[in-house]
Amino acid sequence: MPATLAHIPLWDDDDRRRPVAALPDPEALIRNLARGILEVRAGVREPAQLARFLAQEPYRALVQRATQAAQARRRSGSAPVRPAISILSVRWTAPAADAIEAAVVVRPGDRIRAITMRLEAIGSRWRATDIVVI
Repeated sequence: MPATLAHIPLWDDDDRRRPVAALPDPEALIRNLARGILEVRAGVREPAQLARFLAQEPYRALVQRATQAAQARRRSGSAPVRPAISILSVRWTAPAADAIEAAVVVRPGDRIRAITMRLEAIGSRWRATDIVVI
């Protein structure tokens, strides 16, 4: 029997904060999250694929935005199209012992956008607690 989303543990019970240095370099995750967020919004990736890296509130917001985008595509009769995403720059800093804040400049197609995110060292992994697509 296939697992449903309700049976997949998306968030660990371990919510202990860790120092930034206790987790791996976050740059690859920052790049992959930025790309994944744009793909979810474009309708070519399921939000659940990013759930383990997002806190509950950013996950809910991403699901809501993906739902709105899917409804708009249905109304206009257009199909999801995988965007050609170029990561132009990634900058991050550690404003606290257990968190980093990052800014990613991306080019999905012919537009340039910025994505900001806060990643916190929670449990055994980085978890995005805030994401803004500008």
